[in-house]
Amino acid sequence: MFSLYNNGFKAEKAEDAGTFISLVLKIGENYLRFLVSINRVYLPFEMSPKDAAIDLLAEILVFKNGSFLKFHDFFQNNFTDKSKITEDNYEDYLRGFVYTVIQKNLTNLFKDNDPALYHIYRNIKETAKSLGYSISIHFSDKYLHRIKKVDFKIDAPAPEDLLKLVSDINLQKYIYNTPAFLNLMFDNLDTQHNFCHAVRFHDMAAVMKKIMISDYFERELCGAGTNNFTDTLSIKFIIEEAKFTFFEKLEKYINKNSLSQNFSDCMYSIIDDIVADFMTGNPRSSVRELMIRHFGVDEKSLFYKVQYCVSLFEQEVLKKIKLEKILIDRR
Repeated sequence: MFSLYNNGFKAEKAEDAGTFISLVLKIGENYLRFLVSINRVYLPFEMSPKDAAIDLLAEILVFKNGSFLKFHDFFQNNFTDKSKITEDNYEDYLRGFVYTVIQKNLTNLFKDNDPALYHIYRNIKETAKSLGYSISIHFSDKYLHRIKKVDFKIDAPAPEDLLKLVSDINLQKYIYNTPAFLNLMFDNLDTQHNFCHAVRFHDMAAVMKKIMISDYFERELCGAGTNNFTDTLSIKFIIEEAKFTFFEKLEKYINKNSLSQNFSDCMYSIIDDIVADFMTGNPRSSVRELMIRHFGVDEKSLFYKVQYCVSLFEQEVLKKIKLEKILIDRR
């Protein structure tokens, strides 16, 4: 709809406004489907990419006095004669604007659906601001980095890489001191040559959540001791409640995506292994290790599905744990 741009985003007809809104929402929906497919984001389980796009883009779809003001302002304020908008590049810039708004608003989806993860997102943002770190958006991801210029042509570390780094330098003991945790993380990351010196914002939050869950169970089991039957039973009750809710969602996920009975059986075994690690206080096996152990293969498309399901289980565990117990500030 280049004609809408030429008209300053003023829609002469109601049907033109409706067509533009549908186009923007479709761009947002497709982008979210892409992010989900490559495990860059995890939408709340009951929320479809279409519904998420509506929530995330509502602020820029305000239609007032016959005009889409947010789009008018974006194109008016960000381009000069040297970067002239043409019919050939218009949709690229339109998509870029939509992608940026989605990345900016993504964390808000978790405020009600996954408050623990939302709290972690907020804590990382506040810490990054206080430390002078940068948070930047590059196409499909939001990144956190300490140095200003990052070579994004080099791969960022995956969650499994970050967890290994945490384990190698014993960073988990700083998990409740976010400034120390991030500073030590980047001290080590900035010496690496096989990764770019940035981490994906959502991966960083997911890694911190995994560490906090493991730390919670380790502390509670150590505090309970071998003779405190009541405390140990309470921990088992938390896990069993989380498993019950998760398995209900797992069956829906399997049916929705037409996955096999073998996938279901392997996921049940993977969750049992994770629970065993929780209960013994052992470091949790990586998702890739668990996938290879139970599926016998190492495939990227399968890995994304397994990682999604494991994250779904961890989300249920966090819901069963009182937020203030696991996210208390210990600085």
